[in-house]
Amino acid sequence: MEIERFQLVDKLLAYEPTAGRMRCGGSIPLAAPLFDGHFPGHPLFPGVLQLEFMGQAASLFLMAQRPGRLAILVGVERARFRRMLLPGAAIEAEASLTYESRSLAVFACELHGPEGLSASADIRVALTSAENPATIEHIEAWLHRLNLPARAMVAS
Repeated sequence: MEIERFQLVDKLLAYEPTAGRMRCGGSIPLAAPLFDGHFPGHPLFPGVLQLEFMGQAASLFLMAQRPGRLAILVGVERARFRRMLLPGAAIEAEASLTYESRSLAVFACELHGPEGLSASADIRVALTSAENPATIEHIEAWLHRLNLPARAMVAS
């Protein structure tokens, strides 16, 4: 997990495009600057990063499906945090597509840690053209690193 670069998803665990579902994994680092303040002597993985992790799982699913598009987190509804996540924990997010239009998708997401369900939320993701070559290269490299389908991204 590269928190400083905001690339939280480390690995693809399951990719089911016809079912509209994807599972991704990651490992919370044992040490990261954010734990110095969240919280000294009692480090916790912040809820906002838990939401981001689920959002990235949803976004990666869409970007694998729609080459040339950039998926951006635009909304979170019904977020619930059930268990604390600590440094060193392995986590998994499942994103299940519940609604999709040309420019918006909604996913029911769950985040699981070592003790089971840690968080859940409905995540809204907007799609826009990925026209900047650096953005396209970044997305392609991330999808490739996760072994998601390698499709040439063409701006649409």
